Amino acid sequence: MDDAFEVLRSAHRRVEDLFEQIRDAGEPPDPTQRRDLCELVMGELDRHCTVEENLLYPLLHQVLPANDTAAETCLRDHTEVRQAMQVLVDADACTDADRFTRELAILVRLVRHHLAEEDTLLSRLERNCTPEQRDELAAGLHQAHLDRAESVGADPPATA
Repeated sequence: MDDAFEVLRSAHRRVEDLFEQIRDAGEPPDPTQRRDLCELVMGELDRHCTVEENLLYPLLHQVLPANDTAAETCLRDHTEVRQAMQVLVDADACTDADRFTRELAILVRLVRHHLAEEDTLLSRLERNCTPEQRDELAAGLHQAHLDRAESVGADPPATA
């Protein structure tokens, strides 16, 4: 089974790669392509947030000191990201490209900030998790892949 922390980091890289694809969607940007890529990245973000909220953040409460607020900070970040995604959904890439570009920039900034914080957090968890906790997280991530693949009728994805 893959290392749980590498699976999560790989998911972070996938989101960053999608942001780069959106950025490189042509000049002037093709609005339909940008919208489609945004829908793809928002689906990835929503699934990733859900996996983290169900698997990673409970582990934070087990591993980190009781007064550590990392999980709560991450949950607030997820709320902000989901709100920004909804605003982006409401912006129309085809009829209001300027608004769409502004809202997309806000989403990218929020996500990049969160991913940077979370990468630091993953390093802390790696140092402090027991082998059993790592295995449990990996098993949960693997099951999330299987559940996702089953729900869309596809082969399981390689990462969360």
